[in-house]
Amino acid sequence: MASRIEIDLLGTHFILSSDHNGDYLKDIFSNYKKCLQKVQSEIDIKDPLKIAIIAGIVASEMSINCYQSSKNDDIILEKSDSSYSIPIEDAQAIDSITKNLIKKINNCMKSK
Repeated sequence: MASRIEIDLLGTHFILSSDHNGDYLKDIFSNYKKCLQKVQSEIDIKDPLKIAIIAGIVASEMSINCYQSSKNDDIILEKSDSSYSIPIEDAQAIDSITKNLIKKINNCMKSK
């Protein structure tokens, strides 16, 4: 069963569908929003595309750091009131997808 989440960020609005559980999708989106907020608070860039790219890089770095520091089969991520684990294969997939998205965005920026 596909889950859907409404995305409204940086002046862009769309609906994202996924085969993943709705709560999982919301957690990923929430984490990305935190990356965006961190980037926006730490740098003086107003261009939404550049902010999104930098946030993607920050998210990718977080994924790589979790992967490299993990000695178990699962990666444990802290949440405000509990914790949950992401299998290493999923963390690797997230990292790969993020890198591909950054590459596509860079290619789009070069063509403009």
